[in-house]
This record gives sequence, structure tokens and C-alpha cells, in this order.
Amino acid sequence: MATRSEPLSIESLLQKQKAEKEAAAKPKFLSKEERAKLAIAKRAQEIREQKEREEASQKDRETLEREANELRRKEMGSSNSFPLLLNLNYRRGPLRPPGAR
Repeated sequence: MATRSEPLSIESLLQKQKAEKEAAAKPKFLSKEERAKLAIAKRAQEIREQKEREEASQKDRETLEREANELRRKEMGSSNSFPLLLNLNYRRGPLRPPGAR
């Protein structure tokens, strides 16, 4: 015959949880080497996360630029006029207020 294990009582579960909380609440003193290792690991994680954010930002930027270029090509293809010249006075130099030389 197989023996059945008894279910844990509520009191024993509560006592176990209380002991775990107390153990977690106690400060753990780390050696200088352990603190240094933790600091290095934390910094490495921060650098990794920063690099991931920068890569995601770069990908987003490239996607937006590609879409903008496609829109420009479509607009240029559908337009029968010449590109607009923004500075029509390009031979005269920069624009100056009247009376200034």
C-alpha cells in the first residue's frame, strides 16, 4: 500500500513564510570583493540595456528615413514640374535687409 503524505497545515505554511520574511529582512554583509563583483555586473547590465536602446533607436530612425525617401520618390515621380529652388537669388548672395551692404 502506498503511503499518502499529509497536506501542509496552515500554521506550518505561515510559520515558513514568516521565517523567510525574517531571513530576507536581515541585512546581508558583503565583502569588498563581493560588492565590487555586484557593481561590475550591475554596470555591465546597464551598458547592455543602453546599447539595446540605442540599437532600437537607430533601427527606428533608419525605418523612418527609408519611408521618407520612398515618399519623396513617389512625390517626385508623380510631379511633372521641376524641383523647387528655395533660394532664387543664389547669384546675388545671401539675403540682406534693405539698406545694408
